[in-house]
Amino acid sequence: MSDTHPILEVLDLHVHFKMLAGMVRAVDGVSFAIERGRCLGIVGESGCGKSVTARSILRLLPSSQTSGQILYRSDTDNQPVDLVSLDPKGNAIRAIRGRDIAMIFQEPMTSLTPVYTIGEQILESIRQHQTLSEDEAYELAVSMLNKVGIPDAERRFGDYPHQMSGGMRQRVMIAIALSCQPRILIADEPTTALDVTIQAQILRLIRSLQRDLDMSVIMITHDLAVIAQLADFVVVMYLGQMAEQAPVVELFQNPKHPYTQALLRSIVRPDTPSREQLHSISGSVPDPRNAPSGCRFRNRCPSAHDRCVQDPPVVTFGPRHTATCWLYVDEETGTETAVFRS
Repeated sequence: MSDTHPILEVLDLHVHFKMLAGMVRAVDGVSFAIERGRCLGIVGESGCGKSVTARSILRLLPSSQTSGQILYRSDTDNQPVDLVSLDPKGNAIRAIRGRDIAMIFQEPMTSLTPVYTIGEQILESIRQHQTLSEDEAYELAVSMLNKVGIPDAERRFGDYPHQMSGGMRQRVMIAIALSCQPRILIADEPTTALDVTIQAQILRLIRSLQRDLDMSVIMITHDLAVIAQLADFVVVMYLGQMAEQAPVVELFQNPKHPYTQALLRSIVRPDTPSREQLHSISGSVPDPRNAPSGCRFRNRCPSAHDRCVQDPPVVTFGPRHTATCWLYVDEETGTETAVFRS
């Protein structure tokens, strides 16, 4: 059951990187919230700022210029902690990483250390956040490997990452992330490098563990099929900004932003005729250093018009359903034509 207050709130988050070629505005004014036990999906093409948003929550981008608020509510303190205000290398955020908020990265082979066994790497995570004896830590590590579906866990405990398949390595990453039973799991494209069969197994595993542990999940992906399987609520990002956010059923049934509509049209469906041309979004995501003025999607949008050179308004269509677009504002009166009224 969800708590009264969101477990995590991101408010007007900005993440910029100063580079020789100019300022990169990787995330520019993103806001969302997630409740206890729910799954939030963040979707968009590569270069839209999804991973930067996720890593900002754990303060894993110390060289960035970060502003806004990331409010985390722990079990023991009613007052939220603003993670943006914490030193990225300080003890306060180190105590939260792994223990309260854990993260699974996209490629397990580069995330796991090749010179240590998988057992040693799970034990390291356990020792960092829990005071357990060697025997207790070992039993917990083996139980986590069993929980994520590693067969013959005690024997595989001494294996090195290269001795495991991609799917098994990803299960090990999940075991490490969940070894301290975090309240929030951030999964950054956890199935991209896996074949469809293993992908389905990993998604079922995450969904099962979320339910068993009453854990919140932030799923970062470019794949709307993954969003449909896991998410309760969806944030659609484009070039560092939010294009649309809505409950998952509402987003699939009634998408409003042209970018969301284009993403949904691009899904390959089982009933698509074999000779039918597949839909695609023309062009590509621009370089963040040269983002278009106004609506950032306007150079690729089939519905773009003169007003799109100005910053678009946020229009409300229903409870927690908004889109940032000029299409729903009357050109003559300037009033929103699709505002939700209770």
